Amino acid sequence: MPQSSRAPIERVETQLDQLATTEDVARACRASKRTVQAWYYHKRIPHIKIGRLVRFHLPSVLRALARHTIEEVK
Repeated sequence: MPQSSRAPIERVETQLDQLATTEDVARACRASKRTVQAWYYHKRIPHIKIGRLVRFHLPSVLRALARHTIEEVK
């Protein structure tokens, strides 16, 4: 069965739909949008930048933030 020439484009569009926006990350982390912008500007969280568009893979962001967790000392 021949593949459609649109198949690769549809896969990319589907993958982009699964990426989180700055607002999505802010809501998930209970932080402000400006804080999330500072995190990616200073490369504290992984992000994907396409031109001026910034998107995030939320599980990767949460793993990166978990590395900054400070355990309680008793």
